[in-house]
Order: sequence, then C-alpha cells, then structure tokens
Amino acid sequence: MSDQGQQASDQNTKNQIEEQIRFQSQIMEQIRDSVITVDLNGKITGWNHASFRLFQYTPEEAIGENISLVYPEESYDYLNQEIIPGLLSKKRMEVEISLLRKDQTRFDAMVSLSVLTDREGNTNGMIGYTLDISARKKAEAALIEAKATKDKFFSLLAHDLNGPIGGVSELLNFMRERHTSMSQEDLHVQISSCADTVGSTYALLEDLLTWSSTQRCLIYTSD
Repeated sequence: MSDQGQQASDQNTKNQIEEQIRFQSQIMEQIRDSVITVDLNGKITGWNHASFRLFQYTPEEAIGENISLVYPEESYDYLNQEIIPGLLSKKRMEVEISLLRKDQTRFDAMVSLSVLTDREGNTNGMIGYTLDISARKKAEAALIEAKATKDKFFSLLAHDLNGPIGGVSELLNFMRERHTSMSQEDLHVQISSCADTVGSTYALLEDLLTWSSTQRCLIYTSD
C-alpha cells in the first residue's frame, strides 16, 4: 500500500473511532442515571449530564480528575483496596456506599460497576452507574424504627392488659370455689370489682381500636 493509501486508511480508522466516541457520548447523555467512565488509573474519562445533576461537578471540572473526587476521604482505602481490585477481578459488581457531592453533602448510593474492554478483549477502563438511594435508605430506617416502636407498644399493651385480666380471672376462680359460703354483700362487692376492671379494660381496647383506625387513615392519606 502506498503512503497516500496508508494515510487514507489511517484517517478512515481515526474517523471511525471519533464517530464511535461521539455515538457513545450521545448514548451516555440520554441515560438518566449517572454514568461515569474511568481509565485503569482511576482517572475520569466520561461524565454525563446526569452525573452533573447528581454530583454538581460539570464535565469540565470532573474529567481528568481521579474518581476519588466523589468519595469521602475515609473511603479511599476501600475504593483502592476493595472496589477497584474487586471489579478488575470479577468484571462486574455492585456496592452500596456513601458518596460526596461538590458541596460536600453526602448521600447513599448504589453503584453498578463493569469493566470496559478493547476489541481484543483487554480491560482498558471501568464504567459505573450511580443511583441515589437516600430516600430508600431513609424509608428502611423509618420502617425499622416503626417496627421497634410497634414492638415496644405491644409489649406495654400486653403488660397493661395482663394485670387487669389476670386479676379478674383470679377473682372469678375464687368466687366459683367460694360462692356458696359467701354472703350476698361479699358477692356484690366482688362482682362490682370485676365489672369495674372489665369496664376499664374495655375502655382501653376501645381507645386502641380508635387509635388503630386513625393510623390506617393516615397511611391511606400518605399513599
């Protein structure tokens, strides 16, 4: 092949590569999730608009920086000793981790990672899709707190019901065994005591049912 033909071939290959890069960039910009690509040294090579919305860094600010830019300092060792080596070994992985915005606020994130390869199949970079899962984590924490509150509530309720019901049970057993030897006045006193205890316990249950109905209405309203 002549020098002129070789130059034309090289230019054609260069154009194809540039066209492929433009096409990949367009795809990244259309993805609503944050998509970040890095080379094997951790240097950011791709940063779509969703990454700007999530992390607040413009592409001009982020590209060329190390990916540690979005990691808290205490996570550097985890990033360099666990995440990157693990990804290069497994080729694909997911991690939940706290990440850092430009304004230094943190958020909980789910990061799906994969390796990038060239045409020969050699690893030449990494790509990560990042989702902000702060709302989900808060909901999970609220659910755990609600369960703990519910468990505590039912423990207290069981204690509050156990005393009166146990007392009524003992009193009724006593009257069943001794009623023939008890005077009418004593029976009246004991029956009145049972009625008062049952009445207060019933009122407690009524309050519980009212509260339960209110909570269901609040749940439906929030939905």
